[in-house]
Amino acid sequence: MHERVQSGLQSLWSTFQSEVKCDLRPLGYDVSGHADGLIIEGDRRVVLEIKTAGAYPFKLCRDGGKGQPAGPKRDWLLQAGIYALGLDAEGVRIVAISKDANNRDRIKPGMTLEFYIGMDEVVEPDGHTLRELVIEELDRMQSIWEQVKAGMIPARHVPEWGYVNMVPTYQGTSKELPWNCRYCRMNTDCRSLPTEAVPVEFASANVRDTWNPPVDGDE
Repeated sequence: MHERVQSGLQSLWSTFQSEVKCDLRPLGYDVSGHADGLIIEGDRRVVLEIKTAGAYPFKLCRDGGKGQPAGPKRDWLLQAGIYALGLDAEGVRIVAISKDANNRDRIKPGMTLEFYIGMDEVVEPDGHTLRELVIEELDRMQSIWEQVKAGMIPARHVPEWGYVNMVPTYQGTSKELPWNCRYCRMNTDCRSLPTEAVPVEFASANVRDTWNPPVDGDE
C-alpha cells in the first residue's frame, strides 16, 4: 500500500522524493530513519507519512472517541514530526488507509483520510505545537538512550500515562491500566523491578543475558 501511494505521487510530482533518509544526530539526538516521502508544496517542504490501520483505529482517526478529537494518532504525528524537524520541513501530511471493512461504521478497505499539521500548529488536546511535542519526545528518547548506554534501566514511565507503580498483569482485564503493559512481552521481567531507574545488574537473568545496546558509531 505504501509503495502504491508513493509511486502514484512520483507520477504526479517530479519533485516528490520517497524513503528520504533523516538523521537528527547533527541536532544532538541519536535518532535516524526514513520518511515515507518529502513533498515540495509551493515554497514549503512537507513530510509525508503513510499509515495503514485496522477499521477501529481508522474510525477513531475519522470520528474521534474517548475524549480524543478526530485526527491522526499521536505516535504517528510524533514520528512524522521528528522526520520533519530533521529534514527542516514546515509541516507533515499523514495519509491513513483502512485495511479492513466495518459495515456498521461504513468503513471499507482502501478508504483514506488525509491530515496536514504544521510544525508550529497547536495540536489538540495537548495545547502545544507539534514542534514542541517533537522536541519533548526527542529529549525523552535521548535520555533513555543515555541511560541505556550507562547500563541503567530507565524508570518505568509510559508517555501520556506517567510513572507505573503497579504493573498490570500480562493480557489482564481491560480495567488494568495502563493498557500498554498488558501487551508487553517484558511484563514479567518489568514487574520484578522498582519504578525508578536501576542498574541492569538488578534485573532478571533474561534481561541481563540479552542486554546488548549498540556502541557509539553503530547503526
